[in-house]
This record gives sequence, C-alpha cells and structure tokens, in this order.
Amino acid sequence: METLRQIKEDIPLANISTFHSFCDTIVKEYYHIIGIEPMYQIVEEVDTLTILNRISKEVFNEFVNDSNNSERFKVVAEVLGVDYLSSKKIMEDVKALYKDIKTKGDSIEEAKISQETTLKGLMN
Repeated sequence: METLRQIKEDIPLANISTFHSFCDTIVKEYYHIIGIEPMYQIVEEVDTLTILNRISKEVFNEFVNDSNNSERFKVVAEVLGVDYLSSKKIMEDVKALYKDIKTKGDSIEEAKISQETTLKGLMN
C-alpha cells in the first residue's frame, strides 16, 4: 500500500509528453552537443515545402549566374538536355532529393555520392 501511495504522490513529477515534445526537450537541453542553434524551430511540412521551393530557386539561379559553373552547366545541358534546365526540372529533382534524404534517413554525403553515381551512369 505504501508503494502505491508513493507512486500517486510522484505522478505530478512525471515527465509525461508526446514523443515529439520529449525529443524537443532533449534537443533543447543538448543543442550544443548536437551542433544546432539553441533557438531552433520545428518547421511544419507545409512551411518546409515553401522554404524548399524558395531555396531550390535560389540555388538554381546562383548556379546559372556563377561564371565558375559554366563548364558544369554545359555538362548538365549535354547530359540531361537544355530542356531539363530551361524547364527547371532540376529544381524538382532537388526537391525530390531532399524528400529521399528525409525518407531514407541518408546523410547529405550519402545522397551526394548516390547522385554522382547516377549522373556518371547517365554520362556513359
């Protein structure tokens, strides 16, 4: 009976939360070990797509406008065709790559290697 009484008294002290809330608490406590900003925010899926669209456009425009990428641009155009670049299909592929990384849990390095392998296969 004493054990039950103790459990009842300790219930208000229990950390009861959703899985996401529990993880959020851990991340906020150990942000410095993980290497993220202490004031990070969890982004909703709808917001993620909006941000991803904006970033993919920015990256595409940077790539196209950077004169250091002219040779890379030519290779991409030769391998995948000018229509691929002009239709901005490349931006759709960037978003698909992001979704693959998110779904599979690959690191960015693993995804990069996978994409380089795919491109090399297309070039041969």
